[in-house]
Amino acid sequence: MGPILSFAAVLSVLTSLTSASVIQSRAVKASPIRIPMKQSIHGPAFNIKVGNPPQDIIVLDDWTWHSTWLYTPHCKGHYSIPDCVLPGQNFFDYIKSSTLKNASDADQTFLGTDYTPGAPFTVSFATDEMCLPNGKHPKGLCQKNVEVELSNLAFRFPTLQDIGAIIGLAPVLPGFNGTYYPAAYQFMQAGQLDHIVGWHMCGGLKNKNTCQGQDYLTIYGGTDT
Repeated sequence: MGPILSFAAVLSVLTSLTSASVIQSRAVKASPIRIPMKQSIHGPAFNIKVGNPPQDIIVLDDWTWHSTWLYTPHCKGHYSIPDCVLPGQNFFDYIKSSTLKNASDADQTFLGTDYTPGAPFTVSFATDEMCLPNGKHPKGLCQKNVEVELSNLAFRFPTLQDIGAIIGLAPVLPGFNGTYYPAAYQFMQAGQLDHIVGWHMCGGLKNKNTCQGQDYLTIYGGTDT
C-alpha cells in the first residue's frame, strides 16, 4: 500500500514503534547499515538492487510511504518499454528477474499522490530479492521474497523522474497486512535488522562528513547517535 499517513501523522506514531506489531516481532541483534543519500527532486534518494540478476534502482526514502513501489514498463494494460518508459528513466524491468513471483494480494488503486496528483495510481503486488546498500559487503544486505508494489498505471509519466522507486518507512500498525510492510520491516522480520531507524540531513551543518559527503544519512536498524 502507498501513502495513507500524512507526515504529521507519521511523527505522531514514530514513538510507538514498539507497538504490538513490533513487540510481537522477534528481537534481533543485527548490525545497522548506514546509507548516505543525495537530494532528488522529491527528497533524499539512494540506490538499491532488486531482482536476479540484480537491477540498480534509485529509490526515494519516504517516511509517509509503506511497501516499496517500483516503476515498471507496465501501463495501459500491457507491458511495453517504448510505451511506458521514457528514454533515460530509471525503472525495474520485472520480466528480466528470474526470482520475481506474483503475490496473492489484489491490485490496489487510489487517487492523489504527490507523484501523480489527481490521477489513478494503481499497483500490483509481487515478491523478489532486494539488496540494501551496505558498505561492509559489495552486494549489500540482501533479503529474498520482499513484497513490493509494481506500477500498473493507465498512462506513461510525461516527464523524466530522477527516481525509479519509493522505499517506505511508515510505521506498521496492528492489523496491517503485507501490502503495508516497508522493506526495512520485512528485513527486521527476517532477523536482518533491528526495528530502529535513524535519519539526519547535512544541509545546515558545517560539512557533510556525517553524511559521508552526501546530503542525508539514514541508518536502517540503528540510530545516528
